[in-house]
Amino acid sequence: MDNFQVYLNHMESLSHQMNDGLSFLLVLRGQVMFTTFGEASILDSDSLAVINHRELYSVESRGQNMVLLLRVSGEYLSTRCPEILKNRYTCSSVRAQSGTESLYESLKQSVARMAFVYLKQGEEDRLLFQSELMMVLHTLLHHFISGETYEMGEVTRDGKLYPVLSYINQNYRSPITLEQLAAQAYLSVPYLSKLFRKETGVSYLEYLTNIRLKAAVHDLIYTQEPVTRIAMNSGFSGIKTFNSQFRKKYGCSPGEYRKKYALISEKERSGGNNSTVRSPESLEALVRYVSRFEPEADMGEPKRCVLNIRQAGRLQVDFPRKILDIGHILSALQSTVQMQIREAQKAIGFEYAMFDGLFFETEHVPDRELIHYFQCTEIIKNLEQMGLVPFIRVSLTQPAREEKERQQYLLRRMKRQLETVCGRFEEEYLEQWHFELCAPEKELSFVLEAASVIKQVCSKFRTGVLVGEHPYPAKKMDFVMHNQFLLLVDFLSFTSDPNQALAPAEETKYREFHRNYHHRKLEAVKAWMEETGARLPVYLTHFNTLTGKSQVEAGEFHRTALIADMVFSLAQTTAGMAFALNLSSRDNPVPALLSYPLSLFLYNNIRRPLFFTLRSLMLLKEQVLMFDSHILVTMDKKGTLAVLMYHPCYTDPFQSLDHVRGTGNIRNVDLILQNMPAGRYRIKSIRLDRDNGSLYNNWLKMNFSNPLEEDDIVEYLENFCNPSISLVEESIDGRYEIHQSLTLNAIAVFLIRREAD
Repeated sequence: MDNFQVYLNHMESLSHQMNDGLSFLLVLRGQVMFTTFGEASILDSDSLAVINHRELYSVESRGQNMVLLLRVSGEYLSTRCPEILKNRYTCSSVRAQSGTESLYESLKQSVARMAFVYLKQGEEDRLLFQSELMMVLHTLLHHFISGETYEMGEVTRDGKLYPVLSYINQNYRSPITLEQLAAQAYLSVPYLSKLFRKETGVSYLEYLTNIRLKAAVHDLIYTQEPVTRIAMNSGFSGIKTFNSQFRKKYGCSPGEYRKKYALISEKERSGGNNSTVRSPESLEALVRYVSRFEPEADMGEPKRCVLNIRQAGRLQVDFPRKILDIGHILSALQSTVQMQIREAQKAIGFEYAMFDGLFFETEHVPDRELIHYFQCTEIIKNLEQMGLVPFIRVSLTQPAREEKERQQYLLRRMKRQLETVCGRFEEEYLEQWHFELCAPEKELSFVLEAASVIKQVCSKFRTGVLVGEHPYPAKKMDFVMHNQFLLLVDFLSFTSDPNQALAPAEETKYREFHRNYHHRKLEAVKAWMEETGARLPVYLTHFNTLTGKSQVEAGEFHRTALIADMVFSLAQTTAGMAFALNLSSRDNPVPALLSYPLSLFLYNNIRRPLFFTLRSLMLLKEQVLMFDSHILVTMDKKGTLAVLMYHPCYTDPFQSLDHVRGTGNIRNVDLILQNMPAGRYRIKSIRLDRDNGSLYNNWLKMNFSNPLEEDDIVEYLENFCNPSISLVEESIDGRYEIHQSLTLNAIAVFLIRREAD
């Protein structure tokens, strides 16, 4: 889309800009002073102004602001809609007349939508952009024409001077004399000269020079042509005359003007980048603004499911083991982290606590080691009291190419350190410990030596290896090493982050790529086990779901259903999954709020959507009655039903920024439960979606002009980032219907419990 430009940022100053084509200035936040035709006006938040073709304008900041400036080139408009450039438009919302409010709202919405479509830069979006633009042009032509034409002042089309001015506007680049114009209009030279001054207020030569200067200003700003060529192309006879006239009108040389007033830099022009979006805050401001235009979507036909409770089969719910990744072990000394561990364990129930940092990483310092291992022992004892078993990540940072003596020293120290800690725990507890060995250099021999050292401390320790898709060439493993591997390695673990891979651009292939990403990673690990003859449990110890390429996309793209979909799809093939406790708990919460990784907590006691998603999954009962089309119905021995509905959408996260997404990401479900025992039931419903429990969207609602205090942010988010919960009692006589509308990646849970008679 080379004929368009989008500027989305804080605007400090734009002085003496010559507009090419049509531009739309939309103030998303703050205030600016807009000047055109020498008349200044203040544009507040939610103000729109249309800048006409070849109109000289200025914009000055009035404090903090966020401005969207969208330009459509004159060249594009002249080929698509020539009529649009022949008129001037009086279109500024600060001067809106009564009855035009809806027109301005329509224009604002279209301009914001065009900006979104443009920023996608997708070929498939060109028609959508052009459609919005045509609607804008139609509105301007039918409702905002001022009655004036470009550079013709108050001259009417039926006046004697109109054909003369029209000829000048079309031929100013060529030599034009007054005699030539008089002959064209069948007028005498003296009469035409007087008519010119009477109708336009200036002489023929002043008018022609002004037209040529404005054309030159345009070329100075928007092209890299040399000044001499611009002078000749604009109709001046020589560079000396051009410089003199230019300095007389603008107070500086053409070169100085270009350097001072160009909207975009030479670097940006030469790089072909017609879009200026310099910060996540810029895009966030557009998200905040455009959300007000989101329409009510047509829900379409619902998915209809019927479940006969008495005739349904009974299967067992089988979840992978849950691992709580707390990061560095010493982080558990913080009171905030301790609180988060306790709450996560109470609400979700984890089997393991994963951490690194157990082994002292610096040189031998006895006093410091003593303090370190006293702290580690106390932390592990606290974990044991909460029912958590250590899952210890060991980073083998020393590659095999180091001297053998050095490697052996490191392994001996690891053994001594482990013995120091393990001496405080019962053997029954130690036998459950897992050690994940990570070797960046992928040196299997060093990994196996480390596993051997760990098992010397306790032969029942479980040692595993963090692998990639094909970590060690199986064909190069000799028989001895192969046997060592089978004896020393009890499990494998892997990581899976689709954001590290390059997905196909085509929409259908994009969805399939991300829907199957984790499975492909797991299958690659299993294929390697087949090749080596190993039969081992596999843990997913670090993962992510689909997220955006920017902080705003990652925050606005609600993705909880993707977590549920991944857990269910891998439940039968993985031994366990690790979930991160939090991000950096001591950093300022606002930057972390827009982060990409998944975690249970954000800051202090702010629970992220992952927390509520896992808690919702834990509400499911022992026996599965139905699992079809992302609807899961379970029941416990007392007859309490749990219904989970989720709507996974493997779509480009940028699409979630486009609030005009229609019905494509909305799923309607009708679930009919039949043959339920008659009686009084208590029904609890939990909804987790973009508008209920989303950190980012709650953050967007805090649309204050000045930054908030950190304590205010934390207090607000702690109290309002929760799913919606409702509780009702109903009499059910054998049949109960659930009607649910699920937006993008939403989750809904229903607990249906019969009350005692």
